[in-house]
Amino acid sequence: MTAFLKTFALAFLLIQGAQSKDHSSHNCCLLTAEGWIPRNDWTKAVCEERWGSVATFDGVKCIQKPGNVISGEDFFTACKLYGYINGYQQWERGAGIPWHLLLICAYL
Repeated sequence: MTAFLKTFALAFLLIQGAQSKDHSSHNCCLLTAEGWIPRNDWTKAVCEERWGSVATFDGVKCIQKPGNVISGEDFFTACKLYGYINGYQQWERGAGIPWHLLLICAYL
């Protein structure tokens, strides 16, 4: 019973952490044989072309400026479009958000 309660408590904390992700920064990703990798060149282009007035590119991710919001879905779509224009297949393109030093890239 004690192990069950500890497992339940840990699961609850992990779920809370996942729900409170910081959505103030974004990046574009590419699926390779090694898994999802960030594409800084895509991220820079998408950030500067689409959100240049409300965000800055820090060399790795697009960070929204205070008081502004970049929709994760919009950023994902922009990364997918950028990859398409550059000749990548649908399943190879994605986007993610940096989270606790982990890079989470997703294909939806």
